[in-house]
Amino acid sequence: MKVCVVVPMDGGPGDWAEALAEIRRHVGDGTALVLVDPGGLGRAAAEALLQRLPGVEYVSISPVRDPDDVVLAGMEMAPAADALLVYDPRRDDARSLAPLVEALRGGADIATVDQGRATDEGMWYRAAKRMFSAAHGLMSGFGGGAEAARFRGMSRRVVAHVTAHVDAEATHRLLPAMAGFRRAVVKGSPGGTLLPPPPNRSFLDGVRRGLALVSASSDVPLRLASGFCLLGAAASLAFSGYAALVYVLRDEVAPGWTTLSLQINALFFLLSMAMFALSEYVLAMGRRGRRRYLVLSSLSSLSSLGGGSAEVRNVDRGAGR
Repeated sequence: MKVCVVVPMDGGPGDWAEALAEIRRHVGDGTALVLVDPGGLGRAAAEALLQRLPGVEYVSISPVRDPDDVVLAGMEMAPAADALLVYDPRRDDARSLAPLVEALRGGADIATVDQGRATDEGMWYRAAKRMFSAAHGLMSGFGGGAEAARFRGMSRRVVAHVTAHVDAEATHRLLPAMAGFRRAVVKGSPGGTLLPPPPNRSFLDGVRRGLALVSASSDVPLRLASGFCLLGAAASLAFSGYAALVYVLRDEVAPGWTTLSLQINALFFLLSMAMFALSEYVLAMGRRGRRRYLVLSSLSSLSSLGGGSAEVRNVDRGAGR
């Protein structure tokens, strides 16, 4: 089985060459590695790294805040393989790599690792994660925790399904919940990382992650906004009718009250309808999908493996050539 591992990179401390060599020892010597760098490592350091390790694809992308964008870039620029793993050496247990490959070799299309609390999840991040996981479960019907773990492996047909989808980002986030794919869960444990763990993620990081997951899996938030806009428009019309009835039925009305009330309610009615149209437009645009990163450059030593080729990718964008 030909295996490819997507590895998000950063400029933090640690020996990346040793970490990548250790990944190969866990998965297999012929494993192709795709390093995705959102601006943390740098091209010079990447060139030095590729000279030390064969079979490595380095992809530099524009800075992004969402780790799912980093993973998706690696999936699209990775060489075609029978299985593709997503592994972060700062957050994930390297001992789970071999069981993940075995699960895919055993016939699973999607295999995820449930390793409980991550090494960089502080108290406030976990509070935000629990809050949005509950909201996500109510809106979409499946949990956003262990079921949507980032530490996962995918078969060739799953990778092709994600990269060929119009909204690849949402498809990747919701992949474990999709019907038609055989799934497996590998039990892992926190710790066992190959590089020093990053600082604890903040409450805002948890909120940002939760919002991304909820917005990718459900139209409920924007539908609620549209509903409130229609409710506001209906309330404005109702109060305009009330103001007109008061003017007709009552003998004494404060001068200018009816005119001012009708003007204000007409203004709020138009504003509510404009917000309703904007909400529906944003919803329609979100369904079309939008790529939030750009591939800046790529370096490759895949030809050193003998069987790999940098020209055979899941999605060939021809960027940085």
